[in-house]
Amino acid sequence: VIKSTLCPEFFEDYSCTENISLGINVKVLNTMLKKAKKGDQVGFKSNGETIIFNFGLEWSFSLKLIDIQEDNYEIPAVNYDFSVSLNPHVLKEWQSLFSATNARVEFSFVESKHESSVVMDTDNVALQLTSEGENMTVKKLETLHFDICNSPYSFGLNEKSMSIITSLSKFNKDICMCFQNQTPIEFSFELGTHGSVDCWFAPMVNDEEDL
Repeated sequence: VIKSTLCPEFFEDYSCTENISLGINVKVLNTMLKKAKKGDQVGFKSNGETIIFNFGLEWSFSLKLIDIQEDNYEIPAVNYDFSVSLNPHVLKEWQSLFSATNARVEFSFVESKHESSVVMDTDNVALQLTSEGENMTVKKLETLHFDICNSPYSFGLNEKSMSIITSLSKFNKDICMCFQNQTPIEFSFELGTHGSVDCWFAPMVNDEEDL
């Protein structure tokens, strides 16, 4: 689930008489946006049930909106067990390391033995990432300053989720990674005064634990 706020400053012409939430299938939206050419102006309008996209004078798409409330896509309030700020350099390292395995990445929390590591003194933990591919295993130990670290559980993310997460480095913003145990992992960042981008990724279930 991705939540994004678009402000009037992003548009050349903008009109909105009341607040409205537009639930859109991201995969379908991406397919439509690929039709846009460099320099094309993309316009859209909605009546609350459908949204119409216009790409110049050539393309027009009508898409049925997703009812966020009906389909239970609303993100509930949580009490975070873990929170950390990741700079773009960290995400770029993850991208180069784990793209080689093309496999799920396991996140676990281990005792930090590096004397110069910047971690919370009360917890003395570090974030360890592990990915096991067919031909290699990659491990990365991140010694970061955790804003919140309240006995977080280990979790795994699949290769598609990791590809999206590491691509966020293109925005050149510090990314907040946080979650409550046994809930989706949140990655979010601010777009200055223009809004924010919030993404949630469901953790993968360990087959052995599921038996």
